Amino acid sequence: MPTVLVTGASGYIAAHIVSQLLEKEYTVIGTVRSEEKAEFFLKKFSDSDLSFEIVADIAEAASFDATFKAHPEIEFVIHSAAVLPRGVPKEDFYKQYVETSIAGTTNILKAIEKYGPKVKHVVLTSSGASIADFRLLSDPDLFLTEETWNEMTWDQVGDYELLAYAYSKAEAERAALKFVERPEIKFTFTSVCPFHVIGPQKFVELEGNPSSEVQHVISLVETPADNPGPFDAWGVAIDVRDVAKAHVLSVENYVKFKGARLALGRTEFSSQIFLDFINKNFPELVGKIPVGNSADHAATLEAKHVAHDFTKTAEIMGIDFIPLEKSVVDGVRQYLEYKDLKK
Repeated sequence: MPTVLVTGASGYIAAHIVSQLLEKEYTVIGTVRSEEKAEFFLKKFSDSDLSFEIVADIAEAASFDATFKAHPEIEFVIHSAAVLPRGVPKEDFYKQYVETSIAGTTNILKAIEKYGPKVKHVVLTSSGASIADFRLLSDPDLFLTEETWNEMTWDQVGDYELLAYAYSKAEAERAALKFVERPEIKFTFTSVCPFHVIGPQKFVELEGNPSSEVQHVISLVETPADNPGPFDAWGVAIDVRDVAKAHVLSVENYVKFKGARLALGRTEFSSQIFLDFINKNFPELVGKIPVGNSADHAATLEAKHVAHDFTKTAEIMGIDFIPLEKSVVDGVRQYLEYKDLKK
């Protein structure tokens, strides 16, 4: 089977990508930041054709060159590694978010151009933040599709770190497209833009370092029962396993997915519907976490709904997406298992 390079292979989404590729008997080379992470995954996938290269800083110039020099057999690349700083001072927003995101993305493309003679297709893990301007989500005229771009300017980021992140994701994807559209580039390209990613980690041991989206669900399990709410946080969710599948399908059917931009957001949610699912499926938590008011879910969706049509993504993928309730239940069940392991 062909060889696939997965960058940031220990990440929340990437670990599922690696697993799904190995299930299909691809040879997988992962990049991680440390030997410790490599050893963990090698033990978990001990019977698979998996190896690792250490890339400590993807934003460092020529960071991926050595990997491609050592592995000229690589035919597909999934660039899932990302720089995710937190608590950055405003004066460092541009350097820590924008410059590092663009550098990490263009570094791997430059390495492929120089040292990846067999690479046929590249898949970029982008973000729904590349599609939607978060400042405009309450705009009744907003309509999102696969062709929509976050058009926010840097001056509009202001003091908000989340907006700095969103701006960086859009700029990194734009930089990638500018690179691959050059006539001398021979490999094809797909970008995957997931919105609010939820669902279980690939391995329960990884639960101790949840993504911010997963933390949203977990925090409800740790919320006291007498918390009155409101539980009106809103978003458009997609299961992490479906996000991984989008990447794998883009490799398996790279001719079909050439030039595709996949917008992954299947089901609108509120914190209230998460609570409803948790109380319904985990009787041991009833009375320990809030109940809220189930009627608030519909009210939240009516108030915060953003019109969108991601039909092109659904059609090209051609899969049955994992239901929202299963995503929540599987994630919470894993978190409770993790808590038991830590006792």
